[in-house]
Amino acid sequence: MLGMPTHLVSIAWLAGPLSGMIVQPLIGVMSDKCTSRLGRRRPFIIAGCVLTASALLLFSNAGPLGRMLGDGRDALTAGSVDESSSSSSRGLLLGVVGFFFLDFSIQAIQGPLRTLLTDIVPEHQHAQGNAYFALMVGVGNLLGSWLGALDLEKVLRVPAKWHVDNTQVLFALAALVLCSTVALCVAFSDERPLLASAAAQRGAAGSVTRIANGGGGS
Repeated sequence: MLGMPTHLVSIAWLAGPLSGMIVQPLIGVMSDKCTSRLGRRRPFIIAGCVLTASALLLFSNAGPLGRMLGDGRDALTAGSVDESSSSSSRGLLLGVVGFFFLDFSIQAIQGPLRTLLTDIVPEHQHAQGNAYFALMVGVGNLLGSWLGALDLEKVLRVPAKWHVDNTQVLFALAALVLCSTVALCVAFSDERPLLASAAAQRGAAGSVTRIANGGGGS
């Protein structure tokens, strides 16, 4: 979409491993001690949803945003003969930033969602809950792949005056579906807030004790 050079593609693909190593453990520790009235997991789920939706829109619109910021004009001003080599540095930068942003924000929402399941579902139903979770992840992957194969501009009758391509429509639709499903999750999940006194007692020793006793989340 952006004509990204190979070396930048390699850098962008580092986002996945880095986000898995850094974000999920960090968010896990922070959410374990969160005393928000919304509960321990839901604040991070909401924040992760907003960040992921924003990253989807940023990445899919990196090219147009780059042109708004001056991509193309620089080369034309300099009298570049090869228009294909005209500057697109701003769009590429936004694309790489958006890709990193997307990977990190997805990790920020996935961890709390999985943990919320074990927090609110009775222990004897954990296996069933995880099975449903995996099933819905698979359904989401299939749905995303199917939608990506469609000409959404024609299917959704997107007005030509909007000047958007299929990728922009797909990512905007993904952001909308994400926000809708997260809203349902947050609205209907019965999560108990963690008391400040309990949060102060949480730590490595407390976690080991709870695991040894077979205890779940508060």
